[in-house]
Amino acid sequence: NISIDTKGYKILLEILVKNKEIPTKEIPYTFIDRQSGKSKMDRNVIMNYAEAIWQLYRHGPKSGQVTINEKVNKRSVLFLSKVGRYYTVGISGLIINYIVSFLLANDVANSIRLLSNVWYLEASIIGAAISSTSNFFLNKYWTFEDKRFDVRSTARQYLSFIGMSAIGLIIQIALLYYMVENLIPYRISLIVAIGIATTINFILNKKFTFKEKVWA
Repeated sequence: NISIDTKGYKILLEILVKNKEIPTKEIPYTFIDRQSGKSKMDRNVIMNYAEAIWQLYRHGPKSGQVTINEKVNKRSVLFLSKVGRYYTVGISGLIINYIVSFLLANDVANSIRLLSNVWYLEASIIGAAISSTSNFFLNKYWTFEDKRFDVRSTARQYLSFIGMSAIGLIIQIALLYYMVENLIPYRISLIVAIGIATTINFILNKKFTFKEKVWA
């Protein structure tokens, strides 16, 4: 139950420090000048090594011993952090949706001479499409920290994200209808329905769109 930090060229030192029960034997050898190729040693490697040595010195062998409760707590924090990011991106999407829809459907569009006046429902559809796209890229890069942007995988993820968003919308409408029909005030029903649907939508995207473990 030992966690090994692979940062820096000191993997054997990690094992020696973090597990005192391993029998050891020193085998001396002599370095010679490199005959071919190029050394990987650079400033970053030296800094990583120094940082790793400091961590080993500071925490000692117990630094690698992670209890089950600590692992659960770490996963919980990571999960809740991503949920928070997902909700933040969702709020930004609402703002983008509103601004785009307003500019397209309002007389403001004509006054700034950048946009033409369109029917309000068309404007709303365009605003939703743009906000969904911005939500996808923000969630991909920030929430799920996926830096791969090759065309094929990004297109697949985008279609999956839109599909999961549609499922979330269906869940939201179903919950809203059920609660309102059971005499729960509309304002409360709307908040609850959005909260539940968004959380389910987050889990679906985490699992199927970005291929992550749910509780991690």
